[in-house]
Order: sequence, then C-alpha cells, then structure tokens
Amino acid sequence: SPTTGKLTSEENREELAAAINTALLEFRDAVADGFPIENTEDKKYLDLAFVDAGWQDIPVYDFCRMTVKKFRPSKGFGSSHKINYRAPKSKGKDRIVGFNWAGYWQPEHRIILYHINSDFWKMQTQNAFIVNAGNPGSLTLPGKPSDHTKYSNHILAEKWTREFIPGKGVKEGYKRIRVENHFLDATEYATAAASALGLKTVNNPKQPKKISLAKLQAERKATR
Repeated sequence: SPTTGKLTSEENREELAAAINTALLEFRDAVADGFPIENTEDKKYLDLAFVDAGWQDIPVYDFCRMTVKKFRPSKGFGSSHKINYRAPKSKGKDRIVGFNWAGYWQPEHRIILYHINSDFWKMQTQNAFIVNAGNPGSLTLPGKPSDHTKYSNHILAEKWTREFIPGKGVKEGYKRIRVENHFLDATEYATAAASALGLKTVNNPKQPKKISLAKLQAERKATR
C-alpha cells in the first residue's frame, strides 16, 4: 500500500488522511455505547480523549473539530520525543494552562492543540499500576493478568534512565527498550486527559529531579 512507506506524493497523503479519519470515526462510534463494568450491568462512557496529532496533524484536527467536546488533538513533548515539554509561564487568551499539560489555540486550524508533558505522564501511568488497587490514583485491568501480556509489555516498553556522558554531564530521560509502545502512549494520554477533567491521578508523584554535573562533583567531594 502506498500509505505504508514514505509519503512521496499528494495522492499518498490524501489516502493516509482518509484512512486516519475513517479509523477515528469508527473508534468514535465504537465507544459511543460505553464500556461494560466487570461484574456489573453498568457501563462507563468516554468523557474525554486526547488524540495524538504528532504524526499526521491535519486529519486529527479535522476529526476533533467535529467532536471537540470529547476528542481533542494533542502532542507529546519529552525525552522520547526529542523536544522537551515547556510549561507556559502564564495564562493568556490563546492558551489554557493545566497540570503538566497546556492547550494552545491554533488560529490556522481553528482548534486548541494540547501539549502533554510525556515524561511526567508516562511516569504517572507506570506508577499508577503499582498503587494498591482501589486506592486513589490506582490503575487496574479487568480479567486475569495473563489476558494483558501484550498490554503490559507496552507499558514497560520505556524505562527512565540516567547516564553520565563524559564532557556532557548527566543525561536522563525515557529510553525505549521495546519497539512497540503504543498502549503506553495511549494510557499516558488518557491519564493526562483525566487530569484535564479535574480528576486527581496518583498522589502527584514527581519525576526524578535532574542531577547536574556540579552537584555530582560536590557530593563526591563530600564523601572523600
């Protein structure tokens, strides 16, 4: 298929955009009926979804403009995206400032694009699975653990690491240890969306503080 390789022609781009739009509409229709709650007759319904616009933004913008109340375009920033997240210094008419996320008005596309602090929300997501089930901020999965092997592998596809690089100092961030990490990204965005709705997720775990080379040298001198 011409959509699986590089986008070398306008025809390919249009075909890809149409495929993305179709997939998003199918997902919208699939979740409209809600999700069954295990061991009950009740259902949960989608309140808000951040849709990743980092790869193909135009079809995502087009889709979200039709469903802006529940689907909003977003883009992750952090160590695994090569561009770090920068929190806005202040609120303004063209932005919404949240907790490790911010929305910026895109006048050309007439929609708000949400910037996500991927490093924070990935760590938030991974931490949530080690919080005791039922406690505030915990994430649990229905069924047996063996039902979710693939999902678990995705959640653990990236690991926070620190390494000392001679001449450059300490480099830290998420490092991918498996190729497939789609469910980690999806859950990270969902956790950020929950925060945007005002829900408190995990007890505000902080990502590891960055350690400077000067601080490392001072600590070494203190221990001699």
